[in-house]
Amino acid sequence: AAAEKAQGVEKAKLLDQALAAAGDNAVGYDDLIKQIVGLDAGNQAGLRDRYRIRSRKTDIQGLLRDEKFDEAIANADAFLKDAEPKGADRRDILWLKGLALSRKEDMDGTLAALEAAHAADPAGEEGEKIAQIIEQLKTIKARQEAAKEPAPAPEK
Repeated sequence: AAAEKAQGVEKAKLLDQALAAAGDNAVGYDDLIKQIVGLDAGNQAGLRDRYRIRSRKTDIQGLLRDEKFDEAIANADAFLKDAEPKGADRRDILWLKGLALSRKEDMDGTLAALEAAHAADPAGEEGEKIAQIIEQLKTIKARQEAAKEPAPAPEK
């Protein structure tokens, strides 16, 4: 009710509080998110950037679900260039890009994206998980490369 009477950034803050009550995995609030982004167009409350990132993550996840891997990669790259997210947000976008590349069976691209994701935010549980996955992928890659090498010629 208070959000209906408020305007501008104050309204954005109230809508953010309402959305926060729905939880971080709330689905179906696209119009509300767009309204928050519009109301905090100057990012005075920090809501525009937070919701733009959240919205972009949702978009990329949708592309991955629809198996539109090239679009997911292009979307991630464009966002990384345009918005220049930092820390955990950068890590999350790079993680999604890595998933798309892995689905395309691009091992080098996957490793590069995950290494960049880890570099963006190496701390905490997510950072540790990414580091473990990188090591696993490097092991798999080394085994694949070893299997490709021709067997040594028998000695005479």
